[in-house]
Amino acid sequence: MRYGGNFRGLKVRVAEIFGCAGALIYSDPIDDGPLNKDNSSNPAESYPDGPWRSKSSAQRGSVQYLSLLAGDPLTPGYPATENATRIKAEDSPGLAKIPSLPLSWEDALPILKATQGLGVRGKEDWAGGLDEVHYFSGPTEGEAILVNHVENKITPIWNVIARIEGNEEPEKAIILGNHRDAWVYGAVDPSSGSASLMELARSTEWVEDNKEWLDKEAAVYINVDGAVSGPHFGAYASPSLNHILYEVTSKIHDPRTDKSVFDAWKANQKLTKTDQPQIGQLGSGSDFVAFLDHFPLDGEVW
Repeated sequence: MRYGGNFRGLKVRVAEIFGCAGALIYSDPIDDGPLNKDNSSNPAESYPDGPWRSKSSAQRGSVQYLSLLAGDPLTPGYPATENATRIKAEDSPGLAKIPSLPLSWEDALPILKATQGLGVRGKEDWAGGLDEVHYFSGPTEGEAILVNHVENKITPIWNVIARIEGNEEPEKAIILGNHRDAWVYGAVDPSSGSASLMELARSTEWVEDNKEWLDKEAAVYINVDGAVSGPHFGAYASPSLNHILYEVTSKIHDPRTDKSVFDAWKANQKLTKTDQPQIGQLGSGSDFVAFLDHFPLDGEVW
């Protein structure tokens, strides 16, 4: 399976539902950006010959079924404190029942070659950017041996929590959240957000352990694990917050275009004067899940 389109955990869940013995998910080079090979200023080559990820790079990350159960999968709906009652791993709705592994596109290429001419041929957004193959659904008569060594253990984790008292409506809280662990080298996710926040960390366990305070004071959650990435502004949000995004970005200057962030945002999406910039819908797979799916609070991820 290719990365992209939806959260990797949902890909494994669908594979499990349809009776697959395991799941292999690879990163296609088209995921990094447009493959414009005729434009020397935007080469399609992989690092170190170009800007895109190395052909041997594998994208790792959790495949927990976050839309069903976020946080500690052994303490559903309550905080995973030291003496908490824990369910068995095989009884957790948040854990996959089949093994899975991430692959680089270099390692996925032999599997893709084995599907040539078999099944349905992918078109447009379903197809990737590898010249060596056409994208077919398969199945093949080949066999892949998947070995996945998993260490199951309970270990402590820590949150860094800070509070700044506001001058207006101090009884209400705007919560900023990020995670401390890096996604590979983490220049964008989460280090860009960490630099913006200076010092802040939060998890689902904290949400479960502070429901009363959140219910009383929390107004909005803003997710910033990827605060800075590239020259163009973009956002995902609860629909009820869209008008706030439009209003705020209209008041912020964009030094690159010398316009407002809102106008630069519209120009990048090539919209007419009457159209509003597109704001994505929140799904799962990041720190906002606990606030959006498991606690009644508007969420926003930038």
